[in-house]
Amino acid sequence: MEKFNKSKKGKDGLIADVDCTAAGEPLCKANGVQGYPTIKYGSPAKLKDYNGGRGFKELAQFAAKNLGPVCGPDNVDLCSATEKAEIDRVMALTDAELDAQIKENDKKTADAEAAFEKGQAQLQQDNQRATQIRDDAVARITKDTKLGLLKSIKADRDFVKAEPLRLEKVKQRKEAKAKREAEETAKHAEKDALAKAWAESGEADCLKIMADLGRPNPEDWKDPKLRD
Repeated sequence: MEKFNKSKKGKDGLIADVDCTAAGEPLCKANGVQGYPTIKYGSPAKLKDYNGGRGFKELAQFAAKNLGPVCGPDNVDLCSATEKAEIDRVMALTDAELDAQIKENDKKTADAEAAFEKGQAQLQQDNQRATQIRDDAVARITKDTKLGLLKSIKADRDFVKAEPLRLEKVKQRKEAKAKREAEETAKHAEKDALAKAWAESGEADCLKIMADLGRPNPEDWKDPKLRD
């Protein structure tokens, strides 16, 4: 920034930073700065908001296309007819007239700022008052209607209504588990009986046991899974 301002290009422009929380606050307010950081560009008398990217590449591209000498007392040749007429009008004013108009407009700006701050303060008071009214109303309703007791009783009743359904689901899960365990036990018992018959008595007894178990197919007893 300092390097640019001291260069040849700095003769036609200026890069500056302003602390809007300290000495630069009036300047920031006069130019509509509402958040930080804010970048503005253009004529000092009519700055515009920059809303592009904040990287060097984006800033450089924007500067190459948009920044340069602008209409003003030092560059009248860049002004439109309307802008030239306004510059001529202001240039014709005496020092006293300039001071009077500056003072008048500074006062208007200060009055607008004061009105804004007053409105902000009033809004804050209204908000605090509304919050207090709400809190008082809620406290009164809770106390007068025993809202906490009502909700507690309702919650107890809802629990009682839901308890039978919960117990039924628990019962169903236990029964399903018991059924699975019984089936597993029966399968192991069948396998153990076949394995024992195979070891002690041979094929005839195995076929008889298979038939008793409802599995008359003679090949079933040869299943390695049943003999394990």
